[in-house]
Amino acid sequence: MLSLNMTDDEPLCIIIPVSVRFSKRPSSCCVFSPADGPKNVVISGPDSLEVGITASFSCSAECTPSCSFTWNLYGKTMTGGTVDITVNRYISTEFISCQAENTFTKEMVTVNETLSVSGRLLVGGLNTL
Repeated sequence: MLSLNMTDDEPLCIIIPVSVRFSKRPSSCCVFSPADGPKNVVISGPDSLEVGITASFSCSAECTPSCSFTWNLYGKTMTGGTVDITVNRYISTEFISCQAENTFTKEMVTVNETLSVSGRLLVGGLNTL
């Protein structure tokens, strides 16, 4: 049995040797894995951010073959399943989004999160809320 992979970890096609009656030549059959998703895209991490404290977030999805992930944060685009966020100034909320893309079908789903921000802001040597 031999696998044809589109990614390093998930086979797209599994080639199975078969015997065909009345044939002297070896034969094989290719069974394709169905492409599916992304479904159930979720951003995991804390519900709020604190000024000066780094928080980690991950994005996951049900996807065959596997999904790639793109984050939009602070007007910038980052790739990968996880992202670390440190808010350096006081704002009332922060918006993040994660886009999951099926690497085979190119189908995409985007989820958004609005996070509250808390913490102290240092102004002219004085701590304020």
